[in-house]
Amino acid sequence: AEEAFGRALDMAPNDPAVLEASALSFALSGNFPSAVGLLRRVMDNPTAANDARRSLAKVYALSGQRQAALSLARGVMTPDEVKKLDFFYRLLPRFTPAEQAAALYFNRIPKDAVTRLSGDATN
Repeated sequence: AEEAFGRALDMAPNDPAVLEASALSFALSGNFPSAVGLLRRVMDNPTAANDARRSLAKVYALSGQRQAALSLARGVMTPDEVKKLDFFYRLLPRFTPAEQAAALYFNRIPKDAVTRLSGDATN
């Protein structure tokens, strides 16, 4: 995936959607500094800054920094949206890599993953 996103970045180096997708790919592989760096480039674009902040919140949550993720989310989402995301942010680092990718790219969270991990998410 990183190779494909690398080619996409070569073709469209300033496209916010490409930058965000590439950043999530880096985050999924554990390369958080690269993910953050790409999203900072998107945040320089006023029309894409809020989407980049949402993605950055996901990156922080994936890295286990839930409070930082919630702080970012509060800046671009309603309190109700943030409250709903808190549970997701608690579970995201505990998902399998496939579950993480499905959650980040497709907003799909398998019910069995929630069931498996929900007891741990209250901590």
